[in-house]
Amino acid sequence: MKLNWNKRKKSEAARKIFRSGVYSAAVTALVLVLVILLNLIVRAIPSRYTEWDLSEAGLYTLSDNSIEVVKNLTQDVQIYYLAETGNEDVIISKLLDHYAAESSHLSWELKDPALYPTFATQYGATDVTNGSLILVCGENSTVLDAADLYEEDYSNYSLTGTSSVTFDGENKITSAIYRLTSGEEHHAYYTTNHGEQTLTNTLTSALENQNLTLTGLDMLSDSIPEDCDLLIINNPVQDFASAGALVDEMSDLRGYLSRGGKLLITTDSYNRTPNLDALLAEYGMTRQEGLVIENDSSYYAYRYPQTYLLPSLSSNDITAGITDGMHVFTPVAQGIVKGDSTDDLTLTTLLSTSSTAYSMQDYAEATTAEQGARRPGRPVHAGGLRPQ
Repeated sequence: MKLNWNKRKKSEAARKIFRSGVYSAAVTALVLVLVILLNLIVRAIPSRYTEWDLSEAGLYTLSDNSIEVVKNLTQDVQIYYLAETGNEDVIISKLLDHYAAESSHLSWELKDPALYPTFATQYGATDVTNGSLILVCGENSTVLDAADLYEEDYSNYSLTGTSSVTFDGENKITSAIYRLTSGEEHHAYYTTNHGEQTLTNTLTSALENQNLTLTGLDMLSDSIPEDCDLLIINNPVQDFASAGALVDEMSDLRGYLSRGGKLLITTDSYNRTPNLDALLAEYGMTRQEGLVIENDSSYYAYRYPQTYLLPSLSSNDITAGITDGMHVFTPVAQGIVKGDSTDDLTLTTLLSTSSTAYSMQDYAEATTAEQGARRPGRPVHAGGLRPQ
């Protein structure tokens, strides 16, 4: 009986252990199932809701313009990221995740050149580097070299002796997507042979990112092309020829504008261009002689001369792309006095000085900002116009 009792106790203990083991296994299995389900649910949620952009510059966050382009896709776009497995640039991979999260028409895939050495050649990329992107839409494709995803700025090189490098991948990718899918070509021309200032790399890059192809135009030998979506006159030293000259460039300009053409003009206070000034006056803008002197300390850079302006930024759809709280730095600027809008055109102020600012005509000879010929205080502007 004693032996049987011991056996019975061992049997009951074994059953308890078994039940406890089954319970533990069941709980563990349930937890695993819940974890798996949670992971599946999270993976099904777009990355824009499950990942936070903690980078200082917001490198992974898409702009409203990029989101709009991607959301409006009606064709499938495939992006191939050429990088060694395990050595991907996290900035690019996370950025591509956010692109893919915005539309079912866009996806991306990593292609390791070591595993697929000839993959890029089918898209005409024979000398592509690691880190490059290939965008494909139907029969069309384009290649973004790794170096093109970054932009080097030398604007402060003369002061600091160094350049700065910024990530410009989003602009390049969005522009490439738009070019592949829109089927439209836009052309910008810049005038030559008047001593115009060379377009900066920053400006040309910004225009190309807006899907504009840049081409030089000599108006002494060629008229403004029919496909000109934007004409740029960038700080000419010599004036444009008018009636009586061998070629009437001003007549060509007026004809272009009357047909709804778009014109971007930048000027220098030291150059005399009366014919161009007359054209601006016809559209309600008068260029002031001299440099703008700002008397309100909140409108110019701290500890800098009063010509290093931080003008007030007007709120409209033209300036909408400039981040709130940012200033547009305009050192050594010339003023434009805005006239009144008419039934045919609307004048829009972009930047304006304070009411105490004025233009000084002989700034180079003056010893203080209070000396020299001056126009009394009235706001001066940088502006634009648009047809009604």
